Amino acid sequence: MSKDTKMKKRISKTRQAKMREKELKSTLKFGVKLVLILAVVIGCAQLFFYGKNVVAGRSNGPAVRIAAKNSEARNNQSDSIKTGEQGNVLGPSLSDSEKGRQQTPETIAPFAESSDGPGNVVQAAPPSGDASLDPAGGKNELFPVSGPADASKPMIAFTFDDGPYYSVDIRILDTLQAYGGRATFFIVGSRVSDYKDTLKRIRDSGSEIGNHTFNHKNLEKISPEEVASQIEMTNDAVEAVTGFRPKLVRVPYGAFKSQVPGLVSYPMIQWNIDTQDWSSKDKDAIAASVLSQARDGSIVLMHDLYPATAEAFETVIPLLAAQGYQFVTVSEMYAAKGVPLEAGQVYFSIPK
Repeated sequence: MSKDTKMKKRISKTRQAKMREKELKSTLKFGVKLVLILAVVIGCAQLFFYGKNVVAGRSNGPAVRIAAKNSEARNNQSDSIKTGEQGNVLGPSLSDSEKGRQQTPETIAPFAESSDGPGNVVQAAPPSGDASLDPAGGKNELFPVSGPADASKPMIAFTFDDGPYYSVDIRILDTLQAYGGRATFFIVGSRVSDYKDTLKRIRDSGSEIGNHTFNHKNLEKISPEEVASQIEMTNDAVEAVTGFRPKLVRVPYGAFKSQVPGLVSYPMIQWNIDTQDWSSKDKDAIAASVLSQARDGSIVLMHDLYPATAEAFETVIPLLAAQGYQFVTVSEMYAAKGVPLEAGQVYFSIPK
């Protein structure tokens, strides 16, 4: 093969390589342009879609969170009084039942570990057996509340943290009413203004209202002044609605090992049965945890934010009632057992 022929082949291969490189670059540029165009089109479509749905109140995207916050801010208005948390948003006041239908509570993660220690002390005067108003049905119907606990029969104290919350509390209260029972509700003070009617029914039903601080803060991690503020702000909020000032405290997360006992001037109520309902949200698992551990003098920890908790409660109450259990408040149980509840002391259950 001549030198000219070889040279021509080399030139031809070089030209072909350059042409392929040029075609590749052209294809890449076109692809990049196409991607950019598609991104712009999709972005515009999303803006149009979400913007349209926000106006219509039907957004399923990020804008729904904004709408939900605005709705919650309007719901927080009660009796035309604004609080610092509610800001300057005005809107119609809603009943507890309306709030229960359209709000999902922000989960306040409870203490994930239970402490099982000796029963020591806590007490307030047992609630009276007054008749009460049933706001759920919109009727002024009175229903009886059974009398004091019978110390000769087994009893158990169900306790509910983090409420009030209408849609769950109403089921719990209805179940208690059906079996002549009562329970203790440890209230988060910042929720009181949203669920005044629910709180009133808790009190009127003969159940007990306890203090679970105002913002569910770990009392071991804040100043002594703020510890006192968290407790007294909640007591003030409850008293303003019910006329009753809580006498029992449940510290958030069960955290009381260090500074808390010396700062809390109320009996502190723990538990010996932790249903872990906040974690499982499984009615069968919740019910099983109660039924497998229930004994005379037990204090059961539950949370009145989850429908599964209400379902489990509706399951276990008839079964425990068939075993002869009375469903009483914490204060009633300690009074019936002759164990005083003392300020600054911690209680887990009535000792066997």
